Amino acid sequence: MMMSKCFELLCALEQSKAGLATAQAAEHTHLPVSEVQPALHTMQADELVCCSDGTWTITSHGLNWLSPYRVKRAVILAAGLGSRLRPVTDRIPKPMIPVKGTRIIDTILDALIAAKINEIHIIRGYRAEAFDALLEKYSNLIFTDNPLYASANNLFSLLYAKDWLQNAYVLDADLYLFTPTLIRKYEYHTNYLACWCEHTDEWCFAHEGLRIKSFSIGGDRCYRMFGLSYWDEDDGLRLAADLEKAAHSPLARTFYWDEVPLRICKENYRIKLRKCAADDILEIDTLEELAALDPAYRPYLSDSPPVRKAPAR
Repeated sequence: MMMSKCFELLCALEQSKAGLATAQAAEHTHLPVSEVQPALHTMQADELVCCSDGTWTITSHGLNWLSPYRVKRAVILAAGLGSRLRPVTDRIPKPMIPVKGTRIIDTILDALIAAKINEIHIIRGYRAEAFDALLEKYSNLIFTDNPLYASANNLFSLLYAKDWLQNAYVLDADLYLFTPTLIRKYEYHTNYLACWCEHTDEWCFAHEGLRIKSFSIGGDRCYRMFGLSYWDEDDGLRLAADLEKAAHSPLARTFYWDEVPLRICKENYRIKLRKCAADDILEIDTLEELAALDPAYRPYLSDSPPVRKAPAR
């Protein structure tokens, strides 16, 4: 546990070039000050951090300590139809929708580039050619097309990316990041991003400490799941193999990819929670959420066709 706390603190200090006070470090890591203070002093003794006038900074030794945990790549799942945002998505895939002048997917791509994660795979499907416009700003993107986007859930999208899951972020392309530093250069272990909530109708986790025990659709006093996960080298290989096995199931076209590590093959994984605040990130699932971010979409609220509510993945 101490190693995990030290890792989170080192990541926070690496992201904050000016350094952090103890209370700020606690806020950034969602750890209590009572745990942060002794961890910082332990790392100071090991020359991983230093302190000047109450401000903690990471040392070169601390950066070397982080280096084995470097995130190498990202896979962005962007093949879906975006039916719940019709009629806006009749003409444009959901990740390419501009919100106050910035495309939804750009909030992800800008955060990845800022973290110097330059190997970025985008799995396309619906209106795939629209994503070509991204190359004007992000020339290093690698596109892969999923021909099953209209007839199957997203297990097959990730199956097309099975060779790129080691030391990798896997992200839903409809995430709007208010806090870009959710994307980090380093990750300690396989994890899912989640925030505490009193109630949610979305996918959520039951947990024991920081370990995810199970997931469900809807819950009270639980951690609401976001479509941002990280897979270390071993789990990335394991996930690729398990996705291939799941794809042979007669029900494969009904599976969301997350069901493979969280339900179908959950005994193969020890996945941790990575906590965030509710206002750090938004999965834009409905026209109401889109219009709340950008009033330009309010006219669509009156004439949008009814779409049956289902948990978004």
